[in-house]
Amino acid sequence: TMLPSRLFGPCRRYFHPTFAKPLSTAVQSSESLIPTRHSRNLPPPVCRDAAKLFDLTSELVEMQLVPYTLAHEDDLWQRNEIIIGKAEYTIRGHAACIPNTLLGKQHSDDDDDDPKYHVESMQAILYHLQEQNKAYMTLRRQLQSQVSTYDDDSRDSSSSSTKEDKESSDSGPSKTVAGPGPTVEMWDTLLDSLAVTSAATSPLELKEILEQVLTRHHQDGGPEYNINPYTVPTVLTFNAVLRTVANFPITSDTRKLRDEALEVAFGVYDEMRWHVDRNSATFQYMLEIIQKCLPPSRSRGNVSFGLWTQAQRHHVASSQVLQALHQAHVPSNGEEFDEWLAKHDDIRKIPLKWRREHKMKRYDETSGIY
Repeated sequence: TMLPSRLFGPCRRYFHPTFAKPLSTAVQSSESLIPTRHSRNLPPPVCRDAAKLFDLTSELVEMQLVPYTLAHEDDLWQRNEIIIGKAEYTIRGHAACIPNTLLGKQHSDDDDDDPKYHVESMQAILYHLQEQNKAYMTLRRQLQSQVSTYDDDSRDSSSSSTKEDKESSDSGPSKTVAGPGPTVEMWDTLLDSLAVTSAATSPLELKEILEQVLTRHHQDGGPEYNINPYTVPTVLTFNAVLRTVANFPITSDTRKLRDEALEVAFGVYDEMRWHVDRNSATFQYMLEIIQKCLPPSRSRGNVSFGLWTQAQRHHVASSQVLQALHQAHVPSNGEEFDEWLAKHDDIRKIPLKWRREHKMKRYDETSGIY
């Protein structure tokens, strides 16, 4: 029997898998005949074959981007889509081999490899893509500079050049763009892997990664004009940095590490206001960093109180933030803080308006990690 064509028409976007009913035993046992979810909503593919993962990694660290040509100025990313997709697929495969990463939890197979090897493989792919991006953009500037010089000579030889022509030649024919290279998804996957391993050597290393992400974001227009999904940072980009900093073994004897952690943490926290909404994970990790970096004192109490107040104003004062708040007051920061904290000992006592958006602002609504 022919299935009605309307099932495959525009109305299919309303056909949610939660409400899908099995048509028959035959349909249940076969491959999915009726699309119940758009491909953009499916989880991205992950390389799970160890031999294939090794081969792809070896291939990617030597692969070159498709050379730039003036005729393809408007489709820089499209011409390199296969290479970029292959790099994302491979990096996801490495992350899936590391326990406790977002992808590692979805693909919970036992893996005997050293997580450090997979982190280094991801870094090698990203470094090579960065070098390829530099060569690609250098060639683009050279070719467009030649065109600009030729146009200037043509205008100078003509006695009828207008003021508008001169102004257009001064502005140049090209605009600054990031160009094909490392995507935000690649950086996010690496940062998530660094957060659950000891591969990161210092908070400054994380700061450098974030600066590279933001540089490419600003090259494509920044918070106001960038609509390129390959270069727009996500809340995971920032929260993964904070999570990694919170996991560093900071003690009273590691003063340099403590100072770097505070510098990076508050720098990331401040930078978020221009790019993404702070969420409950942001304040949780900030409170954990404060608890580690600052000794019990009135200063630590005031900072933790300020972060809790900000969480309220962002409507993300969830139970995980409340728990981190209590940890930030152990040992005690003073009697006045203990009295105030006693009034906030249960999430059910917290007004709903202070926490109504804590799930909405998550990177993944099913998980509070980011």
